[in-house]
Amino acid sequence: MCRCGAIGQALLVLSLVVAAPLCCGCDHEMVLVGGYGKCGTSHLNSILASHPRIVSLTKDRVAQIPWLEWSEMLLHLRRVACSAHGQKEAMLRSCERRLPMKQKVCQEMLGETAKNADPGSEAVLVHTAKIPEQPSFQVLGSQVKVIKMLRDPADWLWAAYNYWSFAADAEANASHPEHHTKMEFHYRSPEHFHEIVLSGGKLAGLNKHVHTSVGDLRFLAEQLGPRLLVMKSEDLSKWSFLAKLAAFVNVPVSGFDAELATMRTNSQFRAELRGKNKVSNVTTETLKGLYEISGFRPMQCMSRKLIYTRYREVCQAWQTDFNLTYAACLSADALECPGERKRSSDGLVELAAFAMRFRTLALAFYCFAAMFLFWRLQLQPAAEEPATGAVVPEEEAGGEAGAPQVCIFTVSAFNNYGAVRALLKRAEALHPKMSFFWVLGDNHRPLEWAAPHKLEQLHLQILRDFPRSWHLVTLDQLQPQMPFSYAEIAFRYPMQCFNTAIKPAAFKHLFHVQRCRKVLYLDNDIWLMQPLTAVVEALDRYRFVVTPYITQPVPVDGLRQDERDLLLKGQFNFGILAASKGGPTDDILGWWLDRLRHYGHAEVQKGEYFDQAWGHYFLSYLQQEEYLVLRDPRYNIADWNLHYRGAHLRMENGTVWYDSQPVVFMHFSGMPDLLDDKRSGCLSPQQNRIKRSAFAILGEICDKYLTMLNEENATFWRKLPYGFSRFDDGTLIPDVIRSYFSHVLDPGESYRNDVHLFKDLVAYDDPFGTQPRQDGKLTLLDWMLQDAHHLIVEQRGPHKVSELAWQIYLARPDVRAQFPNPFGQHGEQLVSWFLHFGVQEFSIQGLKRRARQGAHKASEPLQGGVNVYAWFHEVFGIGEAGYSVLQSLQAVQVDAAAITLPNVPQSRHQALRLNTTRATKHRVNLFVANAAETPNILSRFPPKQWSMYYNIGYWIWELEEIPTAWIDQLSAFNEVWTPSDFATRSITSSPLYQKGHQAVKIVTMNLGSQADQGRYLASRPRFNFPSGTLVFLVMLDAPSFVQRENPFAAVEAFARAFGRHSPNVLLVIKCNSFGREFEELRAAVNGSSSMRLMTDVLNTQELRSLLGSVDVLVSLHRSESYGLALLQMLMLGKPVIATAYGGNMDFMSRLPTDFHFLLIPHGYVPFNLTGALQDVTSHQRWADPDVVQAARAMGKLAADRGLLDKCQQVVGPLFREQFGFQAVGERIKARLEAIDAQRVPRKKTNQQTRSNRSKS
Repeated sequence: MCRCGAIGQALLVLSLVVAAPLCCGCDHEMVLVGGYGKCGTSHLNSILASHPRIVSLTKDRVAQIPWLEWSEMLLHLRRVACSAHGQKEAMLRSCERRLPMKQKVCQEMLGETAKNADPGSEAVLVHTAKIPEQPSFQVLGSQVKVIKMLRDPADWLWAAYNYWSFAADAEANASHPEHHTKMEFHYRSPEHFHEIVLSGGKLAGLNKHVHTSVGDLRFLAEQLGPRLLVMKSEDLSKWSFLAKLAAFVNVPVSGFDAELATMRTNSQFRAELRGKNKVSNVTTETLKGLYEISGFRPMQCMSRKLIYTRYREVCQAWQTDFNLTYAACLSADALECPGERKRSSDGLVELAAFAMRFRTLALAFYCFAAMFLFWRLQLQPAAEEPATGAVVPEEEAGGEAGAPQVCIFTVSAFNNYGAVRALLKRAEALHPKMSFFWVLGDNHRPLEWAAPHKLEQLHLQILRDFPRSWHLVTLDQLQPQMPFSYAEIAFRYPMQCFNTAIKPAAFKHLFHVQRCRKVLYLDNDIWLMQPLTAVVEALDRYRFVVTPYITQPVPVDGLRQDERDLLLKGQFNFGILAASKGGPTDDILGWWLDRLRHYGHAEVQKGEYFDQAWGHYFLSYLQQEEYLVLRDPRYNIADWNLHYRGAHLRMENGTVWYDSQPVVFMHFSGMPDLLDDKRSGCLSPQQNRIKRSAFAILGEICDKYLTMLNEENATFWRKLPYGFSRFDDGTLIPDVIRSYFSHVLDPGESYRNDVHLFKDLVAYDDPFGTQPRQDGKLTLLDWMLQDAHHLIVEQRGPHKVSELAWQIYLARPDVRAQFPNPFGQHGEQLVSWFLHFGVQEFSIQGLKRRARQGAHKASEPLQGGVNVYAWFHEVFGIGEAGYSVLQSLQAVQVDAAAITLPNVPQSRHQALRLNTTRATKHRVNLFVANAAETPNILSRFPPKQWSMYYNIGYWIWELEEIPTAWIDQLSAFNEVWTPSDFATRSITSSPLYQKGHQAVKIVTMNLGSQADQGRYLASRPRFNFPSGTLVFLVMLDAPSFVQRENPFAAVEAFARAFGRHSPNVLLVIKCNSFGREFEELRAAVNGSSSMRLMTDVLNTQELRSLLGSVDVLVSLHRSESYGLALLQMLMLGKPVIATAYGGNMDFMSRLPTDFHFLLIPHGYVPFNLTGALQDVTSHQRWADPDVVQAARAMGKLAADRGLLDKCQQVVGPLFREQFGFQAVGERIKARLEAIDAQRVPRKKTNQQTRSNRSKS
């Protein structure tokens, strides 16, 4: 305990003793100690009661005690004090056994308390600020002095937290939160709550909450002033109450961040909660609430001393604000270590004994001490008020106990250790009261491959010699600040890019773990010459301080760097960046870290330049008063601004001056790279504008800086290998693998064919690993040695081009020119070049054996079954058709392999995920993709393998004539399937087909489905459908087909049938907000209480729930290729009002006679789509449905609700039987058996197909 704390305790004990009544006629002094459990009450009581002339009684759980019971306890305590000495101990035990006392205490007992008290006497009452019942000060009179013991509300909240963590049955048997307080949890309090809290009304109606009436709160408000929060919380849950409370308490998030272990996910928090409290039945509400309030993060190994330091600050604040005596300081030594506690306790007891024996002397000593302290205060000079805009030096400012207010950090790998030492030594000399951190952007873990380089010994030497006054932060310590594995970006980026990419996480770590208030980042190639005063002071006002590259123009003379070069790099140089804690700082850091996860390369042509290219947006995302662009020419002098600052430099007695002011720091960007370079005239490898000889003093300055580096043996450390340069087995990581890894995980490249497979099959969170994994995942290196994944299928044959060889091929224009057809006639030569020369050029000779094995791996022979190609990871028209075909094949046990097609078209929602493959083990290929996709498919299919298969296309088309340009694609297939006779006729009726492609068989193969009430669960409340209302649904597809689906006809028919305001019917139009058509549709339904647009993006299950929740589907389409949604509704037994035209007639023609009114007659209208489909729709026609008949059909269903039941009983079973997966699968199976029986020769692509492929 500090010396001042001991003196304060002594004086307070003396004050209690001296202030005790002298004329009450009792032999003992009375002290009543109250508070929650484990807040120091017992320790204080043991100190006071150890003296023979002090009577002390402790009562925990004071918030549960009515005010009248306090009076009874006080009365009993007085009787004990006035009793004989021998009866004292027995009476105290009797009192403790009686508690809790009767809740009803007579008025006479209160009166007796006041009457028996002598006029000049006082009883000392210590209790918490939770007062369940309003005290009657009029009855007690002024004889009772109330000293409020304000227990730290953070501990109070934690007592409640531990209580809430128990099950409801435990709550029923427990009345006090502290019954369940775990000692190991007790010392870890949330960091936000350090003010008194008072609640009004019942919270969630649980008996554990303390009730305080509004009247009592008003009374306390008069006593405590404006800092009291008065709330009526009958309508608030316990979590919203705490959230409001957090907003009210205006205390910085500080004091308890030093040993935080961030709970990044709710599951981690749940595990921590269960582990510390030894409970397993934690409710979801408790978890969610505790996780969300105040950014909760449990603490690890927090010292009691640190808590008390913050605890004492709150005491002082309350004493100043409300003039309340804070008696809790007496229990301070309970928070110290055992040795200190015993010595402090003994000293207090001895002092108390001395005071009781020599009361007069004690009184004199007390007065003398008070006068002495007053005299000392008078002698101290009054602190001058700072002038407007002045800043108190950060080192002198108060802050969180034990926490550094200002810190400087730098980031580097081990090999830049010399520069790090040079920087931090200068920083420490200039700012001795700051804290200094080296964030190690390197692999600090043991590396088996590093033994020959003696890397481990050198790492240990660095860690051993690292100054103890500095702090080392490893990547494991930064990991809690990253929502992804640091190994991911360590692999994605080369060393320098990685070091800058972790910078936002380092800021977050220093703010939230190290509890710094102001954080300054400096590149380690900076020579710090003077204190960073302007930057530190600016952080009192601003969130961020940045420095621009230049503040004056650069000549355009052909030299590097000019303004164009700097424009690509970013406006600001992030060699220095300063930030202050709180407010939007965390938001900016989180956004910045998220962008640097993927986009922190040094590729200016892509708009990326390390971390600083994103600095452009700091000025846009922050308010103008939240950032400072520091334009002081003495800061960040470097090669990019020496063309106008260099002439102002001079050196005198080792100090560099800018005119008449000393330079604060110079930035030698790239200078450490030149330590071994003999070209003394070069200043930086990044530019050729400024040489060391450009200014008379510049060479001397550079030499002095290089001398500083050499003094730290920087040249020696530069030879250390980078820990993330190799796989775990020591294989050097080629840049092409890093580049592939980066691109395949880029969210902007999700269209790639290999993305889904990569994420499904590869352990990309551990990219450095090379050993076989127990979870069956491939290592990244295994993936790279497999054959190229951009192809739809695996390569067959003796010469397979691996992914690694393919990436090298793409990166080398000379190789591409030498082998223009890598998967055709030049495949063997490319594989040979890679195995003989590629592995050497990229220093991966250790992979040669494995690469050779993969290239020459034998392929298994083809067998029966079918390879189904489709967009299985998405749901849209053609994608859903592929899923339907696959499900039909599986229903009849046909061996089918699901292979994902490339370049996923625009989709609406995610489909059910399937286990897809690239292995084509079956002789038949079935491509569920329209004719327009054929060139793209052929370009990603090994051409020499196409003729090995019997290839079937599955084409879907909505108009009466297929585009003539697509007919030529027939030559790539042995036959083509369509979902309906309507689509089949669109091909066979084409003159081009009849003239030159009749050899390609066109087969109608309906799509199946599996729609039943179990999979399409109705949830009308989910979609806000009124009970008893007949709901009609219109569903639209992609925006380019709005005209085809014709929703305006459905709106008109509905208005004809029911008007625009009918309480018993509802028209719901499920659509996307797609521009002009959407605005027209919204205008059509605007003002109607019976029509509604639904633009929600629904996943597969939600879409099924929507279909199950409506009553009728309406599709007054102008044309339809098949209409799978229509079929699904009929299989559910729900009416479908649809145009009697198009592919839907393949199944709707089978409706029973009683439901033929659902088929809407039509005429024809000419149509020609504009835009992309203009050329393929010329001179075509489509249907014009009869709106009047559609209105009649709607009215008939509304008038006779029995038709809905009949449809479910008759239509549903009929269509489930004829168009279920089983029935359709049997038809597909029969066709495949016929193909196998015919033994049709496998067809090669003709010259036109090869021409299309080469164009693609």
